[in-house]
Amino acid sequence: MHFPIPCTKIIATGASASRARRRLFLASFIAVAAPTVRPASSGNAAFVPRATPLQYNDHHQTVSVRAAGGFGGSGSGGGFGSPKKDGKKKGGRGGAAAGPARDDSKVRTVSGSSGSGAKPLRVAANTFDSIFEKYGAPCVTDLYVRSPANEADTGSDPTFWFVGKVAADPSAPRPPTVAEAVLSQKRLILEYAKRELRPQNFVGKYSEGLQVWTAPGNSEMDVVQNKAALERVAGSTADIAEDFDVRNVGFNPEIYVGDEIKDGGLRVVRDEAGKPVKPVFEIND
Repeated sequence: MHFPIPCTKIIATGASASRARRRLFLASFIAVAAPTVRPASSGNAAFVPRATPLQYNDHHQTVSVRAAGGFGGSGSGGGFGSPKKDGKKKGGRGGAAAGPARDDSKVRTVSGSSGSGAKPLRVAANTFDSIFEKYGAPCVTDLYVRSPANEADTGSDPTFWFVGKVAADPSAPRPPTVAEAVLSQKRLILEYAKRELRPQNFVGKYSEGLQVWTAPGNSEMDVVQNKAALERVAGSTADIAEDFDVRNVGFNPEIYVGDEIKDGGLRVVRDEAGKPVKPVFEIND
């Protein structure tokens, strides 16, 4: 059974107190039926049967991530972009990092200091909210991250972890493409996934060759039920058009709470092309 609602997110009602940390700007509601979600083996999705009803929210809006310290600085990894342990930075004279000048109008940048991800994440999340409030679900694309290096090391099937959503403003002078919405925020997306969601799958040697894949906006249920394929976003910031403006796109990150922090949240198995490897199944037939 598919619930065609904006930005569907499945959460257990028993965890509603913890989930309340997410600021919801759209009303929440409890599904009339209490779906019984099949085990992961039924449909390749990492959901487990729940004894309690599932709560469906129109939009699972992020709070200021790690409000006490901000994303990118509170974890044991020191936050992405943090300096080396000896305090020295790579680069040319004066310790400045060498490299081409960046265009801040094209890319949501992350600087080289510890905790530097907090501000761009906040800006990205607020931009997502603004776009979503005006234009709703059609402007949204779901995001998944895959680590082939982790799969090779653990002998696991291709596994795609849900990490959030991007939104693109359709009223922009030249509306951004999905690829531009992802590529312009790719570093922020990947670093957030690495540091805040699945460091055990994405950090260190597993960060080599990380991939970003997309699904239609708010299609989590369809993906879980093997009704939707995933599509890889290839390319780099060099592929972003000259008339693109990063202010016209946003990123809404997934947030783990409770058991998800240890066990992980939504992930699915697909083939190398992002297609389901098992048949479609229904929930509460």
